[in-house]
Amino acid sequence: MNKLLKAVNEALSASIKIYYNKFSGEIVGSCPHDHEIDIDDPSVIVIRTVADKILENTSQYVVAFDKDTNTIQPTKKSEVIKLLKPESKLFEIKKVNDIIENVDIAITIYKDDSILTLSLNPAIINRTSMPLLMSQLQFEEGSALNLFITKKNNPNVMFKSICVDLNDFLSESKNIKILKYDISDILQNTSVDGISIYTRQVFEHYAWQIKDRFIPTHKIKGISRSLLDELESENYHLVIVAEAPNVISVQLMNDIDYEKYPKTEFIAFLKEAKNLYSMSSSVNIELTKLKKNIPINIKTNSLIDEAKTLSWRNKNLNIKFIPYASPYN
Repeated sequence: MNKLLKAVNEALSASIKIYYNKFSGEIVGSCPHDHEIDIDDPSVIVIRTVADKILENTSQYVVAFDKDTNTIQPTKKSEVIKLLKPESKLFEIKKVNDIIENVDIAITIYKDDSILTLSLNPAIINRTSMPLLMSQLQFEEGSALNLFITKKNNPNVMFKSICVDLNDFLSESKNIKILKYDISDILQNTSVDGISIYTRQVFEHYAWQIKDRFIPTHKIKGISRSLLDELESENYHLVIVAEAPNVISVQLMNDIDYEKYPKTEFIAFLKEAKNLYSMSSSVNIELTKLKKNIPINIKTNSLIDEAKTLSWRNKNLNIKFIPYASPYN
């Protein structure tokens, strides 16, 4: 009997190997620490008591860098800081005729203007497997997003290198913008058909394409065209954006007359319009602390990633809500 109890206790205390996607941190499998699963994904070993808690609800966790312990380990999505570490070997970015929407890093060369643009897919921040603020994404020290433009199929003959930090993609209004680079020095000596583009892979999906002429758009400034039109045509007092599953930004768009309006407003986040029983979280916003066109971040007590609309007391206040992972943000 003692031997049986000992065996049971050893089994219950044995460490667990947790496998994860090296780009998103999403948990993809698990097994006892002294076993192997026939998949190529990396793994971390955690104690059984921690593993049991994680494996009960893997959708709430990702494997990421923990700054406090300086280790890679499973962490709650709402608390994670994702450390981006480039691969050591060169990765050739695929050239395509037209870039599709699910590409993480999209590169376009405009041959008539000798311009290269670089865009970051907002889904990197808002995808369900990695719901992060841009401020929670960090490159490993000494690392960045590097592009190497070389002779076609020959990375040993480099024409130009581009080094990009994630913060370069943020506009003054903290939206994702498109970066633009002059490559006329390259195209003076070779054609766009005579180059390849390499990187040290950080994200999962890359692609590059060739177009004729560059046309500046609102995206260069990091502003959604449809949202910009709406904000200009509607007299909104506040714009509230679900930036992450438990973080909102609040921005004062037009002055509020505090003789007519209360100085504090209660905001409820609803999963269903006009259904207060569907409330997922709520906040009290000190309106007097807001400054025009300067957004502030507020952490919610509960997750709001499924909230579709808002409810508030003073209907004289005109509030625009942008849900989590909306095309607007």
